[in-house]
Amino acid sequence: MDIIRKLIKDFSKGVSNDELDDILTRFKTKPVFKGGYLLRENSTCRQLTIVKTGCFKVLYGAETIVWFAFERMPITEMQSFVTQKPSKFAIRAMEDSEVFVIDYKDLQLLYTKYDAFKTFGLHMTERILSKTISRATSLQFENAETRYQKLFENPNYLARIPLQDLASFLGVTPNSLSRIRSRIKNGVF
Repeated sequence: MDIIRKLIKDFSKGVSNDELDDILTRFKTKPVFKGGYLLRENSTCRQLTIVKTGCFKVLYGAETIVWFAFERMPITEMQSFVTQKPSKFAIRAMEDSEVFVIDYKDLQLLYTKYDAFKTFGLHMTERILSKTISRATSLQFENAETRYQKLFENPNYLARIPLQDLASFLGVTPNSLSRIRSRIKNGVF
């Protein structure tokens, strides 16, 4: 729970130690085995989830990968979570993983109970929104080579994600990704 404790302290200035202890009782750890789902398409996202260990991918349909999440990152389908309506996305573990989860109802109760804790939710939402906007902007305005080079900023992408999944995430075919990698390796881009 140290990861969650630190996130809450960083994002919720003013939460007392007693309040924090109560808040932490609402978070649970949950194992998710490789290939297992946190969320299936057409199901409602009922938990705010933060990756403790492991790696996840967010899928639209059977094969389009729109997001990856690694340690200390939120992995919640926010539209479904906020509206409590079924999701068009699925969230699947790419390796044996463990997550922190808090149920929607518990989170809402804590927001009501502790004003200072509301900033945690605000910061988590801002973080997810910022990453989503950045991803959409990248897909719309950057070429595939630039998107691939940005992956070097986080070594998890290249070390832990299969090339086929990276190609889907970048919006290119596996053959196109091979050509991009070759051009970059040879300094031709």
